[in-house]
Amino acid sequence: MTATVLRNIRLNEARTRQAAASGYMNATELADYLVRKGVPFREAHDIVRTSCLAGIELGLELHELPVNELKSFSAVISDDVYAALSLEQTLGSKNQRGGRRPTGLTRPCGRRSNR
Repeated sequence: MTATVLRNIRLNEARTRQAAASGYMNATELADYLVRKGVPFREAHDIVRTSCLAGIELGLELHELPVNELKSFSAVISDDVYAALSLEQTLGSKNQRGGRRPTGLTRPCGRRSNR
């Protein structure tokens, strides 16, 4: 039954992208960005928490917060933060088996369909 469902499923790409970009899924990417900039992880975690709370309060996702708002949480944040918060970066950065990287997801599906 699952094979039939997967064979016949049709996804709304725009809606799927919108859903994937919401819910603060990129919070980990913000923490990684801060750590790459030299912020200790423990401090980065707190900055991300504060940023997410601000986003919730303002009704905005992390990537929608103005750069000045993000900079108010940490001086190391600059305009390049948006590249780190992009959906492509969020999906592409996790490349372990079973992770959310697109190539990691399509490979098992491709193997299944070849059977």
